[in-house]
Amino acid sequence: MNIANMALNYALVFGRWGAPALGVNGAAWASVLATGIVAVGMGVLAWKRYRRRFGLFRPSSLNPGIMKSIVRLSAPRAMQAVAFGGSIYFFKVVNDECGEVALAASIIVWRILGVLVMTGLSFGATAGTLVGQSLGAGAPERAERMGWATARLGFIFNAALGLVGLFFPATIIGLFTDEPAVVALGVMPLRLVVIFGALDAIGIILARALSAAGATLYVMWAEVFVSLGCVIPFLILARHLFPANLTAIWAAWVVYM
Repeated sequence: MNIANMALNYALVFGRWGAPALGVNGAAWASVLATGIVAVGMGVLAWKRYRRRFGLFRPSSLNPGIMKSIVRLSAPRAMQAVAFGGSIYFFKVVNDECGEVALAASIIVWRILGVLVMTGLSFGATAGTLVGQSLGAGAPERAERMGWATARLGFIFNAALGLVGLFFPATIIGLFTDEPAVVALGVMPLRLVVIFGALDAIGIILARALSAAGATLYVMWAEVFVSLGCVIPFLILARHLFPANLTAIWAAWVVYM
């Protein structure tokens, strides 16, 4: 999907390979088409390889009990995503008041933070798989051991990445922009993010492990509490006590992490 997205972005944004140059709209079309390609590919794979083996796509395979369990386990995850999205939205509302240079710096910091988050999500998916398999095999002790072991690995990996950002923040930001004001303003927020990125990885990984163990309600309420009880109040404080101070705003996000 990502390879298709990059190729389609190149073609549709800049008008390469006979495609129209659509600019920002081309980026949107590239994302939609790349996602659609993967959805079709997954459907074809399921139809050809798993339809007969697992009885997929048969009306007789519909089980109201299983459907109810799926909704019961998925609804808290959806609410968790809503709380997280609300935190990001409120962060950006406050960030927008800091001016264009601060907004540009934050966009770069978000991109770098995305690398740390994706690492955490990757280890989190692994933790969820190992915990689920262990519990399914009737080995809760192994499930616990797998969850903590994955959290340690994620912490070490993100800590190693964080050291690069801690000691060379201007160099990393300089990969995205050549504006000195943007680089200077983004140095401290980036250092804050990479210092606490390793702790964030632990939170992400253990949340996925707990969800795999069925504790979706606990994970949901934890996310709601942190979003409503920590992020938004600290952002309001930062906005009033340190107006237009980008480092203070990112410090509020560090509280979330």
